[in-house]
Amino acid sequence: MHYWMIRAGESGKYFDEFIKYDLVAIGWNKIRNPKSISNKTEFAKLYKRVYPKDSAISSSINIGQFWTFFKEIEKGDIILTPNPLTRTIYIGKVKSDYQYDKKPLGDMDYRNRRKVMWLKEVSRDSFSQDVKNSLGSLMTVFNIDKHADEIENILSGKMAGISAKGRIKFPPKPKEEVAIGEPLDFEGLTNAPMEENGVIFLFGKLHERMGIRIKAIRKGFPDAVAEVWVKDRLYPRTIEFEYKSSNFALHHKKEDWSKCDIIVCWEHDWKECPENIFVIELKKEIPNYIS
Repeated sequence: MHYWMIRAGESGKYFDEFIKYDLVAIGWNKIRNPKSISNKTEFAKLYKRVYPKDSAISSSINIGQFWTFFKEIEKGDIILTPNPLTRTIYIGKVKSDYQYDKKPLGDMDYRNRRKVMWLKEVSRDSFSQDVKNSLGSLMTVFNIDKHADEIENILSGKMAGISAKGRIKFPPKPKEEVAIGEPLDFEGLTNAPMEENGVIFLFGKLHERMGIRIKAIRKGFPDAVAEVWVKDRLYPRTIEFEYKSSNFALHHKKEDWSKCDIIVCWEHDWKECPENIFVIELKKEIPNYIS
């Protein structure tokens, strides 16, 4: 028996469907029922043919996740699925082989599915910090066998856990504001950035691992002076921080754009970004630093 984490879409958006219909599911709907494929090499060829625009890194990660869901997960395995909105985790047991279904369920259009019998709902705080760190991974499907003993102790009642049933149901406001970003749990940062200061804070945790040396942070434009490795030598670069890369065009005059070498942002959405400006999109980079 193995133990797996399977997320219900970005920010747990399909969590209700997972619980209501007793299943777990993943997207990549262009891959239609690959049951005739017998090995991962064949599947990799299929994936690259169906998703030719994916980068080599994205392809490798997604191929691994789909193959795990398709072939490696088995009946009887234990699944953990988090609900980021309530900070609870459902624990269930796999009850079926891989299935492909053409019909959506409720708001969910993930068609690659497995039936699950849900066994227990517990607060996220029931788990040790080591487990919570693992749950912080941004991947959709990944193995958590190393936490098997702790999961079994919670299932058996040896670890009482913290019940989530008593949570107060607060009414929503007419115009609800999002207070925090999507769950992240990376080295003390529990949620993703929502604005530029959050980007700077997260980048401060990552820049050395990325091979970037910060020489100065300043009030003027650009925000930082740095050194980066180009092959085996360090070269100076200027950096501007933005929440979304497109904000750069809003904040700075076009004649000043040449003063900036690198944009560090949470989300890269600027399609007209000049080729001479290198963009570091932390949302895509951070999975490389979460084990």
